Amino acid sequence: MEAMRRGLNIAAVVTLLMALVAPLPTSAVGCSATPAPPGYTGDCPAGVFCSPTGIRCATGYQLIPGSTYAGAVCVASTGLFQYTGCGRPCNATIAPPGFVGDCPAGMTCTANLSCAEGYEMYPGMVSPIATCSFADGTAGSSTYPGAVAGRFVYNGCGVPCEATVPTEGFSGYCPRGLTCRNITCAPGYAISEYYRFMGAVATCASGSGGPFLFFGCVRECNATAAPPEYIGNCAGGTSCANVTCAPGYELSPYYGAPSAMCSAGGAFEFRGCVRPCNASAAPPGYNGTCPRGVLCSGNLSCASGFFPLPGFSAPVASCSNGNFSFSGCGQGCPETAPPPGYAHKCPLGLHCANVSCAPGYFQSGPTAPPRAQCGMDGKPFKFTGCIRGCPATPPSKGYSGKCPAGLGCAGVTCAKGYYPKTATKPPLAKCNKDGKPFEYSGCAAGCLPTNPPQGYSAGCKGGFSCSGVGCAKGYRGKAKVTCAKKPGAHFQFSGCTR
Repeated sequence: MEAMRRGLNIAAVVTLLMALVAPLPTSAVGCSATPAPPGYTGDCPAGVFCSPTGIRCATGYQLIPGSTYAGAVCVASTGLFQYTGCGRPCNATIAPPGFVGDCPAGMTCTANLSCAEGYEMYPGMVSPIATCSFADGTAGSSTYPGAVAGRFVYNGCGVPCEATVPTEGFSGYCPRGLTCRNITCAPGYAISEYYRFMGAVATCASGSGGPFLFFGCVRECNATAAPPEYIGNCAGGTSCANVTCAPGYELSPYYGAPSAMCSAGGAFEFRGCVRPCNASAAPPGYNGTCPRGVLCSGNLSCASGFFPLPGFSAPVASCSNGNFSFSGCGQGCPETAPPPGYAHKCPLGLHCANVSCAPGYFQSGPTAPPRAQCGMDGKPFKFTGCIRGCPATPPSKGYSGKCPAGLGCAGVTCAKGYYPKTATKPPLAKCNKDGKPFEYSGCAAGCLPTNPPQGYSAGCKGGFSCSGVGCAKGYRGKAKVTCAKKPGAHFQFSGCTR
């Protein structure tokens, strides 16, 4: 009765009861205990069956249209119960451009939908539709570009294409609309191989208006004699059958069969047959031989001292112009001891990892890390990227700011009583990259800020000179200010008397 109250149909009830009372086969393993996933309530205990009477749609979820109950089935491949029947409804959705009729929130859109003025319904549809995926409230499958999770997606209306005269190679006429029929190939044109099952077609691109687009017809090719590699001449048209490889030629491994294609009129293009290559012994750097043919089936490998190049898991030999061409191996570099300035040696091979600078040496630039390159000429690895720096250096007299070991030093300033020699050149510490300490420059001793003595109109800021000083009121003469340029000295005032 409970099952009937929930809307289970009679057949489903009978099937379920028979499954519950039927003895389990001895081989049945069943599923592990499975907690209810989002959207459901009611956990499934371990076993083969999970009673649907304890499973409900969680708050905010509803039965999917067409489902009479929420349930769970045991999936052997995962060993867990899979819940079915519930989904999250879509939000209320305003009709997008081209449609009339807003959808209220729910699992299905109950609005009376129609195409807006200037739009037409696609052939074969009874009315426009709006779909919700139900599973998580995301928009259903549609070509509508505004698909947003939780909203209905509208489908079925498009802007009709304008009346269109077919392009070259086609006959017929397309009136205004979403579809166009009765298009054929013009004289001298025929259906291409790619459209042999569809014929000539005219499409209105995604119902977005504009002219119709035409596909399927190509210019017929002229009668074409088979080139020396092939047997089978081609009569005029768009297709050519019964093409085979001539004696002394074989099918290329990149083609399924010899063919002659007509792509844009003119002569047919023959493809697929190549001259087999002669048997070839492996050149220096390779082991193995290639028998005569278009593919080298020999077991190729890199010779001693040679290694696979980047992008190659093993060497290969390709057939071209009657001879095999070998590629994929490069001559390695011998084991190489690190030169001065580098910390690690390189093993025999093409590549050397973990290259770093030795103590006292530093990376030459932010985009040039230390590395060791192999020229694939058998010579030692070539190391680059490290140069000798300067040790940590305390500031010289007249400077502030210690320089750490490296190639450059920032934040250098003049100490108290010292000032930049020129306004355009700030103090700096330079590394000559010879392992010696940083060299400081740019500062010189000046005079400290000095208040005006009695009889003078203004004082002086710190530096090498002072201007704008005159005699105070009640004093006469010509004020003069000098600096001895000794550390800790003050400006000296003279020239004014009462």
